[in-house]
Amino acid sequence: MKKNYKKIQMLVQISNLMRHPFHKEIYELNEIENLAENIKRNGLILSEVGIDEQNYILSGARVVEACKLLGWTEIEAKVFKEITEEDAKEIIISANLQRVKNIYETAKEAEYYLSKLPIQQGKRNDIKSEGTDITPEWAQGMERYDAVADKIGADMSGSTLRKLLEVKEFEETQSEAKLGLLKKINSRDLSIDRAAKIINSYKEQQVEVSQIQHIKSVSIESDVERKWVLYHSSSLSMKELNDGIIQTCITSGPYFSLRKYGKGTQLTPEVGLETSYNDYINNMIPFFREIYRVLSIRGSFFLNIGETYSRNANNNIMLRLVLAACDEVGFHLVNSIVWHKTNVLPQAINKRLQPSYEMIYHLVKDAEQYDYYPLRYIDDTKKSKVYSIDRPNKRGGIDIGAPVLSKPYKKFKDFIDVQHFEDVITSSSAASESAELHKLEPNINHCAIFPSTICVLPILTTSLPGQLILDTFSGSGTCIDTALMLGRKGIGYEIEERFVQLTHKRLADAERRVSQTDMSTLQQMVESTNINNITHFANQDVQGNAA
Repeated sequence: MKKNYKKIQMLVQISNLMRHPFHKEIYELNEIENLAENIKRNGLILSEVGIDEQNYILSGARVVEACKLLGWTEIEAKVFKEITEEDAKEIIISANLQRVKNIYETAKEAEYYLSKLPIQQGKRNDIKSEGTDITPEWAQGMERYDAVADKIGADMSGSTLRKLLEVKEFEETQSEAKLGLLKKINSRDLSIDRAAKIINSYKEQQVEVSQIQHIKSVSIESDVERKWVLYHSSSLSMKELNDGIIQTCITSGPYFSLRKYGKGTQLTPEVGLETSYNDYINNMIPFFREIYRVLSIRGSFFLNIGETYSRNANNNIMLRLVLAACDEVGFHLVNSIVWHKTNVLPQAINKRLQPSYEMIYHLVKDAEQYDYYPLRYIDDTKKSKVYSIDRPNKRGGIDIGAPVLSKPYKKFKDFIDVQHFEDVITSSSAASESAELHKLEPNINHCAIFPSTICVLPILTTSLPGQLILDTFSGSGTCIDTALMLGRKGIGYEIEERFVQLTHKRLADAERRVSQTDMSTLQQMVESTNINNITHFANQDVQGNAA
């Protein structure tokens, strides 16, 4: 019920008038010059200014400021007599009921009236409130936010008002976010509902960031002096390794009926040069069993294998080999990754298409327990921000996209997206890496080098810095070198002595090359979605690091 306040009309000195603190807290004084011009032209309505007995302005604060601008010294005002502080606040809000208010003023008015309602009234009570135990007449039978929205004449539902206050509280308590949501709402660049969704996204991001901070902060140092070891022996028996100590194994064994390495005998052909693909599969199974033994229950095994042909017919070696690994050894296939080669060597074929890919099979011991990290890198210089993407439409105009929240980190998926397909890794052959190896040992040629690029994805998504990475057919040491560059430790097995010597030369200064500076550079590479050749670290000016 509206109160009948005692009031008198009188002429007062403008210099004695002050804005009421409550008015200052809620409302802004704007467009004073326009109002002054309007008063000068049309005159002043006497009832527009109201004050209390302490000369605090309760209504017409803009009018008083405009009259000051015009040089007036006196003004007619209504003086409210014998009112309480709460009465003054009611008068102030009522005087602004018809005024077009900005979003800040609406929120502050709502907070005031919410403080007058019982905390338990309605369904939601999670907004700060100094609520009483008595429901005012204007709010009886209504949900508290609906009642307040109606009381202040807000052009929104109670649900929307609640979201607005949640946005305001978020910006006050999460000032470090600096999203400027209220400012965007006030300028009509962002809806209240969308702002509430952005807040939920931000909170989810914070949870994700807290979960991945440990990945960034893990040091590559450890209590083990050596970060890599290469055994000059066959991986058919990895007696040096205990059960379950390997986190990730990445290897590319001898392909069937393709290359001769000169390690076989007349009685025992080398692996890959068997007389039938069945013999080849049977010879590979013991290697898989040994990998299964040393692999952690949470570990992953990535097998790179290419197809071969006999009498122009596909041997289906890739499928046969992975089926054997699953059926005969006990692995589970969780993903099949295509390695698309952009500069494949041409083959003399005329009855089928030119092959341009090999497979990388992701195998695990336990399909439920294996570790997998949809890796994210955090850039401390970046903050989440609200943005929208404008797109041309078919009408020749521009469609403004819905505002969204940017990420303060990059997912490794961002790199994969650049590859066009999630399960396809596109790269050239290892020609550039072969050239680097020739600098180390000009007299050695390795005919089956694979690029370090294809090691990056398996290592980053299935292991953490400091964990063990294994290559059972180490060759020139590409997998170990890449593991070191990513802050992991490497173990390799290689039977060819010349490749063992080459790898030792390649990795001789690897421990010195791996530094936090390198890791920071890698982080920047991933964030820019520009991972091409991780061994670029080998080409860095080591003097810069030494300095």
